[in-house]
Amino acid sequence: MISGNIYYDGRLISEYSNAEAIIELVEVVSWQTTPIEYEYDTQTGSFAIVGVPPGEYTPFIRIESGYPYDVESGGDFTARISALNPNIVVHSNEDVINVEWAVVNHVHLISPIDNQERTRSVNAELDKIFPSQTQPIITFEWDSVPNTALYRVTILMKDDTANQSETIVSEPISATQYSIELDANSGNQYYMFSVNGYNSNDELVGFFQYYYTNGSGGWYKFVVN
Repeated sequence: MISGNIYYDGRLISEYSNAEAIIELVEVVSWQTTPIEYEYDTQTGSFAIVGVPPGEYTPFIRIESGYPYDVESGGDFTARISALNPNIVVHSNEDVINVEWAVVNHVHLISPIDNQERTRSVNAELDKIFPSQTQPIITFEWDSVPNTALYRVTILMKDDTANQSETIVSEPISATQYSIELDANSGNQYYMFSVNGYNSNDELVGFFQYYYTNGSGGWYKFVVN
C-alpha cells in the first residue's frame, strides 16, 4: 500500500481545494499507466493506493479544481512537473510506503484568451489578436495563484523561418495582469506568452500551460495583426 498526503506550498492541499483527485502511477520502464485502486479524502488531502505491483513508478496527481472537471486545465493543481516528486519503488505487494506529494497550481489565464477552453489543435493556425488602433495595448490577465509573491511574465518573438527567438519581456510583477503594446507580426513571426508564480522563497507554485484539443504546451502562441 502507498499512502500519504498531498501538499501545496508546504501545506495540505485541502486548505486550498476540496476538489476530487485523480491519481495515476506511470511505470518508468514502459511509461504506461498501471491500473490501481485508491481512496482520496477531499477534506484532509490524504490518500491510500492498493494493488500496486512491484516496479518503479512516477506519480501523476491532479486536483480537479479548475473547469472543466474531467481534464487538466487552468486552475487545477497537479504534479506533472518533472522531478517535483521522487519516483516510488515497490519491491513487493506487501510493501507499506508512506509519501508526501507536492502539487503546483496551473495558472488560469482569463485574457486575452481563457486557457480553460480548448479551441484549437496543436497544428492549427495561431490565434490572431487585433488591438484597437486608438488603444494598441494587449492586456494579459490571470486568476491569482495562492501564496504567490511575484509572477514572472515572459514574452518571446519567434521567427520560424530563421529559427530564432527574441525576448521581448522577462519581468517579475506582483499584479495579476500585464499590459503591453506589441508590433504587428510579419512573415513567419509570432509571439509566445507565459507566466509562472513564485512564493516568497522564490519557489515555483504557479505553472502556465496552454491547452490544445490534442495536447498542451508551456506557451500561448499568437500573432498580432
